[in-house]
Amino acid sequence: MTTAKARPGGLARLAERLADHPRRPRLCRHWFGRKTTATWLVTLARAGYGVALIATPGLLIGLTGQRPGRRACAVARVLGVRHLAQAGVTAAVQLTDPGSALVLSGGAAVDLVHATSMVALGAVDSHVRRATLTDAAVETTLAMGGAVAAVTTG
Repeated sequence: MTTAKARPGGLARLAERLADHPRRPRLCRHWFGRKTTATWLVTLARAGYGVALIATPGLLIGLTGQRPGRRACAVARVLGVRHLAQAGVTAAVQLTDPGSALVLSGGAAVDLVHATSMVALGAVDSHVRRATLTDAAVETTLAMGGAVAAVTTG
C-alpha cells in the first residue's frame, strides 16, 4: 500500500522551489523561507499601524471613545512616524542579515517601555485613559509578535 505525500499548492510550491534553487543568492533563499515569515508579518503590521496613525489619527482615537483633540492627533502622528521608522529599520536589517534577532528583541523592548508609559499615563490622567490603554494593548501585541519572531528567527 502506498501513501501519497501531501504536496503544497501553488505559491507555497513556488516559494519552496525558489528557496532550494542552488543559483539563488542566500538572501533570496532566505526571503522565501518560512523562517522570517513572523518577522515580516510583525513588520507589516507595525508599518500599517504607523501609516494609519499618520493618515487618520482622529479616526483611531475616536474608535477608543475619546474625543480626538489637536494635541492628541499630533502625538498620534509622532507615534506613527516612530512605528514607520522602526518598521523600516527592521526591514532593512532583515534584508541584509536575515534571521538576525537583535533588532526584533530591541523593538520588542521599545514597545514594552512605550506600553508601560501609556499604562502609567492612563493611571494618572482619566481624560486620555481609554486611548492610552488601547495604545498600550497594541504596543504589547506588537512587542509579543516581535518577541515571537525573534525567538523563531534567532
